[in-house]
Amino acid sequence: MRLYAAVSFARTPLEEISTKVEQIKTLGWREREDGRGDPWAVSFYKDVPEGEGDPEPELREVMGVYWLDADAIKALLGSPGSE
Repeated sequence: MRLYAAVSFARTPLEEISTKVEQIKTLGWREREDGRGDPWAVSFYKDVPEGEGDPEPELREVMGVYWLDADAIKALLGSPGSE
């Protein structure tokens, strides 16, 4: 089964982004090469056994204090409903 995850680097200092991407790749995630819409977000995929759990915890662990959930991303973008 292939899992997909988008990781936002909007809060990550520029000098740490490539290190974080490499740490995520070390966990078996691969960067999607089909183009990006948001320059601060990277889409990753990983092939895992059927029924394996949620990918968020391991990604959250790598990102640490820079992790952004959907609500935080909406707030940063000033999207409707983020008030």
